[in-house]
Amino acid sequence: MKYKTTTAMLILFVVAAWLVSCVDVPSNGPTPPEFNSEFRFVNAAKDLGSVTLTVDGQSQGTLDYMGATGHAVFPSGNRVAVLSSGDTLNVAMTTEQRATVVVLPKTGATREFTKLIERRTFDPSGTPTARVRLFHAATTGDVDITVVGADTSVSETLAYKDLSGYFNIPAGSYTISVFASGDTTAMATTTISATNIRQTTVIGGDASSGSVDLINLTDE
Repeated sequence: MKYKTTTAMLILFVVAAWLVSCVDVPSNGPTPPEFNSEFRFVNAAKDLGSVTLTVDGQSQGTLDYMGATGHAVFPSGNRVAVLSSGDTLNVAMTTEQRATVVVLPKTGATREFTKLIERRTFDPSGTPTARVRLFHAATTGDVDITVVGADTSVSETLAYKDLSGYFNIPAGSYTISVFASGDTTAMATTTISATNIRQTTVIGGDASSGSVDLINLTDE
């Protein structure tokens, strides 16, 4: 009886091994999903003037001073942005991230930039209230900034390369004014129409010389 059981087990093992050997196992695994990011570029460097931009060798067009590209879709990962000035920016594009790269004035050996994160690509662009934030890219010098509407007023003091958080404000028309820290005469003003989306105002130029410029960006 024991002999018969052993024989039966051996037969089962042989059949199982034969069946496994007949299975067609693919040599390649499944194709991984494609992860993308959505980025745009802003030229806040007055010393650059107008330049052309490539990302990983692909042209993104011309980038004027205080101008911006549209958001473009890039494969997530480390991307290399090159300006026609010869400056190279190594940009980490996080998976499913929507962001703005602000090119800064050259103050040292290499050109710097700041990445302003807007949202995840799958988050809704709309917000419960209007949201506005401010970024100081006007070389050296602190600035005082006011955002003034019919019934709402917000003020902020920023150092160079400082980014405010988003202000939650009622939808409406607002005047944004930039002052040298402690001064009462505006170096620059701009008007925005705030709606229920995110917006960013970038300050460029040279705050220490009293010459600044503004660009208003929609972060939807």
